[in-house]
Amino acid sequence: MIGFVLVLSLSLLLPTLAGVAAGVRQGDGPAARLAWLLMGGFLVLCGLVIPLNAWLGACWFAWPLALMVAGGAICRLGFSPAGRALKADLLSLNPRWLLPRLLAQALVLGVVAWPAAREGVPAFYDGTTCNDNQQFGTDLITLAQQGYLLPVPLDYAHPLNQLSSTISGYWPISGRVAAQSVGATVATLTGWDPVWTYSGFLASFAVQWSLGTGLLLRTLTPPSLLRGWRGLVADLMLILHPMCLYFIANGNLANAFGVVVATLVWLLLRQAQKEGFTRQTFWMLPLSVFALAGVYPELVPFTGLAGLMVLVSEWFRNRPALGTGRWWLPVAVATVGLFVFPPTFIRTVSTVRVALAESASASDPARQSILPPNLFAELHKSAFVPCFASMATALPAKLTTLPMMIITVALSLCWFVGLYVTRDRPFAWGWAVAFDLAAILVARSGYGYGWQKISQYHSTILAVLAILGSLWLLPPPGNRARWRMAGYLPGLLVSGWLLLSFGRHAVTLFQMSFGKCVTAEHQALEDFCRQRDLEGKPLAEPIMVEDQTIPFYPAAYFQSVWLPHFLPGKNLVYDDAGTGGGYLNLITNKVSSLPWPPPVHLAYRHTLVEHGGSELFTTTNFHLIENPVIARVQGLHQEERQVTRDQIVTPWGTDPPGSRRFAWMAEAVRLWVEAPTAGQVVLEVGDRFDPLAPSPFLTVECPAGTRSVSLDNPDDGPNCLKIPVPAGRCTVTLRSPNGAISPQEASLSGDGRKLSYKILSIRFEP
Repeated sequence: MIGFVLVLSLSLLLPTLAGVAAGVRQGDGPAARLAWLLMGGFLVLCGLVIPLNAWLGACWFAWPLALMVAGGAICRLGFSPAGRALKADLLSLNPRWLLPRLLAQALVLGVVAWPAAREGVPAFYDGTTCNDNQQFGTDLITLAQQGYLLPVPLDYAHPLNQLSSTISGYWPISGRVAAQSVGATVATLTGWDPVWTYSGFLASFAVQWSLGTGLLLRTLTPPSLLRGWRGLVADLMLILHPMCLYFIANGNLANAFGVVVATLVWLLLRQAQKEGFTRQTFWMLPLSVFALAGVYPELVPFTGLAGLMVLVSEWFRNRPALGTGRWWLPVAVATVGLFVFPPTFIRTVSTVRVALAESASASDPARQSILPPNLFAELHKSAFVPCFASMATALPAKLTTLPMMIITVALSLCWFVGLYVTRDRPFAWGWAVAFDLAAILVARSGYGYGWQKISQYHSTILAVLAILGSLWLLPPPGNRARWRMAGYLPGLLVSGWLLLSFGRHAVTLFQMSFGKCVTAEHQALEDFCRQRDLEGKPLAEPIMVEDQTIPFYPAAYFQSVWLPHFLPGKNLVYDDAGTGGGYLNLITNKVSSLPWPPPVHLAYRHTLVEHGGSELFTTTNFHLIENPVIARVQGLHQEERQVTRDQIVTPWGTDPPGSRRFAWMAEAVRLWVEAPTAGQVVLEVGDRFDPLAPSPFLTVECPAGTRSVSLDNPDDGPNCLKIPVPAGRCTVTLRSPNGAISPQEASLSGDGRKLSYKILSIRFEP
């Protein structure tokens, strides 16, 4: 926990010092100037690390950069009026104004830090269902060691940094490197592995979100609406906004910083268009676009679309202004930011092309199963608007359609009122129309994941307009009209939904944290292997990672991504007979390429497959097995747990009494057996897949020959099949003779594998 706090503090201190060194002094009022000091400092850091990290690892430039920034800040504070001005801003903050906002921010940071406090280590990257954080975590590791324009060495036996190949080169799949580069710099300064600094660095985004949306709120809201308790309520709604916690709980580094940097781009651009250039905006405006292209390149065209819509809105309201240099010159200056460092522009083009290709492929049914999930797919139409505003897509399942419709009406009313009363209608309407156009494109393309993307692209403006509209609807002081309370209802409904969503994201974070397996258990595994090496008894290699026996989808990702990190130098192979749920399926050698499965397996502890052999190391969720008797299983789907006759759940942990673990058999199951003595393989076979007609036989192929085995009671209970095997190596195959059905036809999955019987257990008996 101490490490988490230290990394969080350093992640906020470093950009603040960069802002001081660069002389950032933007905004009206001390709070706004202090906010711009931190936010502008982050832009400065991005502008420095993007070219530095292009060819150099952060291990080479982190300390010189930090010393330069700190030295510049000290010089400016000690030898210029900037120091006195900063001190005056700090002293002029009213403690009564500041304290409740600090407490709310502390609450958010406390929720984010809770997994780290519970685990005792500052990492919660495995406490989320989002696999992007695995990608960004490996990016931090890679960027701390080398530049992103250099190719990542590919070694399928030791795939430590292999995932980061997506950000390498001039034409990468993903060009998101700026936030990761700053994170790698922070990790280098602490001297810790980036794995342990990731969550503390990401938590600093909660502060950036509060400051960035607060600046946007004050840009769009008439000052009269932010006086007194109304301003406090508005700020608390922003600080506790669920969209911010959603990004952090998902560990989604680039998305988190990208949406705030896009907000800064437009705040600077509109300030220059409305008030003319200052020395600050002239250099910060292109720098913000440069940072956006490095942090989140996909947002560049979306931000440009919003700009085009602002132009259209200005055309209807103030057409003569469009002919002046005040409108066009800031656009030209902002565009310069895309070209100041050619590799960044090239990488932005590459990333956008990949995003467009992925979106275009959504209409191809063959590619549906490999596209990112559509979190809005199961939502009733009444829940779309509330979930756009919060990303709390699990809550509508607990609420009926009527409350969702009421919240939809309240949010829509607040948004439209906010658009009407805003101080900068071209700006607000431009963003709103850009969002609508993006929604139309998503609907026409069928790219369901796009609903989530355009929601996060638009999250800051959605948050601010909803709050602005709810503030304007509040009755003025002294209003004693009969319908006075009606003005409070929209604000109460919107704030209630946002708080409920915040609570839901927090609960999800806590629940996922309890299911963590990587941090503590892989660290213990690393210690075990190191001790074996020191004793001169290293594990036999390669080590097989059994994805087949990892029934929990996130665990497959976390297991496969971080095992190479905790076992550096170990030769790993992936059990490609498994579910294919982990990245090792793409970045390691496959066990099918070997003549026989390896003698050491890392398997899920509670699997239905009893491997036998010697158990070398055991944790709550995994065990390391040497010389397993059941050396490999092919043809089983991911395991599930039958709770009742009609309810099936993910089988994480020990099976509770009355429940039963099973895996669907395909049209055939093959077992690789290495028996120490003659014995028998015992399989318990349960019900057949429901749409299939009952079949009383299975075909068994084993060393004793091929025969048909009768299933005496295929529907009312499990059948125990005992198949004799000799000592030594052999294979056993069970085939379903007829009628296996594709899960695509049964609406179960999109991988095209077939289903027949439930397999309840597999074991060897001497």
